[in-house]
Amino acid sequence: PHQNSQHRTQMQIVGVVGLIVGVATALDTNGWKQRSIYQVLTDRFALASGDTDTCSQGGCPYGNFCGGTFKGIEQQLPYITGMGFDAVWISPVVDNVACGYHGYWAQKQFEIEAQFGGPQQLADLMVAAKQAGVAVMLDIVVNHMGPPSQQNSYPEFSPFNSTDHYHGTLASHCSATTSGISQQQREECWLANLGDLKQEDPFVTDQLLKWAAGLQRTYGFDGIRIDTVPYVPKSFFKALKDGPLQGTYAVGECLVPISLQAIAGYQWSSDEGVTGPLLDGVLNYPLFQAMRNCFQQGGSLQDLRNAWLQINSTFHDPGALGNFAENHDQPRWLLGNSDVTTYQNALVMTFMSPGVPIAYYGTEQGMAGGQSDNDKRQPLWEHGGYNTQAPLYQWTARLVAARKMMLKSLSAVSIDVLSALQVTPDGNVLGFVRGNALAVMCKRGYSGSATVATSFRSGTQLCAALAPSTAGTLLSASSHASCNNGTSNRQDCGHSGTQQPECEAAGCCWSPVQPNPGSVPWCFHSSNPPGPPPPPAPPGPPPSSKCVSVGQDGSVQVQINAGLPEVYIVKGSHF
Repeated sequence: PHQNSQHRTQMQIVGVVGLIVGVATALDTNGWKQRSIYQVLTDRFALASGDTDTCSQGGCPYGNFCGGTFKGIEQQLPYITGMGFDAVWISPVVDNVACGYHGYWAQKQFEIEAQFGGPQQLADLMVAAKQAGVAVMLDIVVNHMGPPSQQNSYPEFSPFNSTDHYHGTLASHCSATTSGISQQQREECWLANLGDLKQEDPFVTDQLLKWAAGLQRTYGFDGIRIDTVPYVPKSFFKALKDGPLQGTYAVGECLVPISLQAIAGYQWSSDEGVTGPLLDGVLNYPLFQAMRNCFQQGGSLQDLRNAWLQINSTFHDPGALGNFAENHDQPRWLLGNSDVTTYQNALVMTFMSPGVPIAYYGTEQGMAGGQSDNDKRQPLWEHGGYNTQAPLYQWTARLVAARKMMLKSLSAVSIDVLSALQVTPDGNVLGFVRGNALAVMCKRGYSGSATVATSFRSGTQLCAALAPSTAGTLLSASSHASCNNGTSNRQDCGHSGTQQPECEAAGCCWSPVQPNPGSVPWCFHSSNPPGPPPPPAPPGPPPSSKCVSVGQDGSVQVQINAGLPEVYIVKGSHF
């Protein structure tokens, strides 16, 4: 009775905040296939105005709270949307033990971590994100609590404060990372001395489902990322998806040494008495590893192609997988290879192939980090800051814009279709077609001309979307001729939340303000008469448009310089 009363009080407190957020509709899988995700750790992404860095305070062996908050994320939403991202993945929000800066060491399951800003700041973030057109994905943990402070009891945890709620104790448990263990052992053993919850106990399952339902009812998260999925029985995820997460896209982390088929079984299951759909997707660790082997470590492009084909044929819905090149659990890409072009190649694969693409905060500022978990999650304000003119920030914005233009050419039927996946005979170039886009990647440092097959008709013009000097050539220049002429006859070009790189990459006009009502940036077409001719070009050869024409055999000749990837969009494409 005491526990139930405590839960009601906590949920009532959170419920008051829910009145501020209002009722929200979560995004389903099809909705998330249209999104591009920017992943942050709340404690490490942004300090709110007036807050100070606390990284040096606390004496935690694996890293202290540094001071980042929900308010900090809210204040930096323009930085995120400036790259075109329309979704943000935030780290777990529950109250954590003293050193749980990352959010994965829960202490009080039904409370919001005060050091992240508490429930009011989280509610404010949700409102601001929705106003900015940004979907919010919440990271949750259902496998474990934090590290217990006692050998045989759990007095600090709520509501799971009984030994009946756990598989064993800190003094007596098996390790879930032991080589060769069975799946049942993996589900019942402990991961890194973290109290392993016993989901087969009715109280544990009931409380976890109530907690998830309360979060959704209160805050209306658009999507859910689930930590440590293979350590939890599938029957629990079935209950979670049939209950509080029904209709909400849920993607799980499967970071264990099991087969591709076993990983795919968390999307569509045929074992453990659980059959049919389970989670909507999983994080695409198989593709992540193949990209690192290829682009970062200098492996074969053919191996990467084969890995993609195997993934595509194994998963029930490969387009629902979360594609990524790095995250908070892995060493940052630039630590393993400082050549930025290798990362750019991986991002093109991540964002242009079917799937839900994810970029990890900080690399757009050149952050390389270190090997420890703490150094994989360094504060952005100390390592690059929020420079919107940084070359990789600008390049990322063009890539996200190219993806959005590609998505506009795809239907619900064709969104997961990829064609003409090939490696050139010399092994230096990988290409594929998706919708109106041709993606071209290459081996590190490669320069030269390559013949790349496409599925486009002969004579089709394709223009480079990532090269900064040519991103505006995707439409004829006539749409730019009247950008500075008056305000009459202007028509919207794009959608709510369109950013300048995406707007100009489509050949549209960009204005920092709307003429009416007056302060919102605007992307537009204009039918006004052409303005005065442009000034004469400076002496010398005209700049290259970097447009290529599809030949009679359906191929194009592309020029690759210094290992840089490129995305070519059919000229005349609108978004």
